[in-house]
Amino acid sequence: EESIAGVVSGIPAGSSRLFEVLVYDSVEQLQYYGSAFVDIIPDSIVNVRILASRLEGSALISVIIDEGGSSPTMDGFAYYPFDGNLENFGYSGIDARSFGELTWVPQGVSGSALAYDQNPGYVVIDSLFPSRTPSATMMCWVQPNDSVTPQPVFEFSDSTGNAGLHLWINSYGWGRSSPGAIQANLRNHSNEDTHNVYSRSNHIPCGGQWTHIALAFDSTSARVLVNAQVVAEAEFEPFSPRTNVPLYVGFRPAGSSDIMPGRNFRGNIDEVRVYKENLSNTEIAEIYAFSR
Repeated sequence: EESIAGVVSGIPAGSSRLFEVLVYDSVEQLQYYGSAFVDIIPDSIVNVRILASRLEGSALISVIIDEGGSSPTMDGFAYYPFDGNLENFGYSGIDARSFGELTWVPQGVSGSALAYDQNPGYVVIDSLFPSRTPSATMMCWVQPNDSVTPQPVFEFSDSTGNAGLHLWINSYGWGRSSPGAIQANLRNHSNEDTHNVYSRSNHIPCGGQWTHIALAFDSTSARVLVNAQVVAEAEFEPFSPRTNVPLYVGFRPAGSSDIMPGRNFRGNIDEVRVYKENLSNTEIAEIYAFSR
């Protein structure tokens, strides 16, 4: 184990939580990326960056890094705080890009958030996965203002044709509507090559409340979580969904061959994170607890 120190803000004294950590040397070269538990201590050296919400105030931490432990794969981690821009704070270095005019609202989960119902703009993230990934975790916070209409949150797709993996709310498959439902479709190209994981229960309230949603999967299983609680899961034969195409956030391309082309999210989205690893329920819960 290697012990290093850094500064993070807003963490209660005496707490210990799992964070995403980037460790740089004095000339800004990345030395380590991974997960670490942190504890408040009275001394600090600023050589650790905690990838989490920007918070007010300051607190000192000590980071204990277990080099032998598992950590999200560096080439597939991306973090988009949506604080008035589309910058990626994760390791991959891929900034999102916009099409049309975007609107930012100041009352996000942390800082501002992207509002999808005020302008026709939308967001695309290119080349997160150069090839189909056998495992990943995707998460964000949503604040819908429509509890009935099926609407996209994440969608891997070309501008035309069928979508690959996608995550929708108020839907439980093939355009069927159910208030507050959540559906993940792990699909290759056709409806015959797909795994649908969903819950019809009313998990996603509207009317101003923020809800954290996550999809975690590997080659033989998938889980959908709402506020760090598993609401749907499935197992299947070895399979890699189509993820080697652009990721649309809150939008289905207008040229899509699937139903409801051009459909956009109705409400606000914040704190988008994508990992090239099937994170555990505990890891997802830690991220949820810190970012809320």
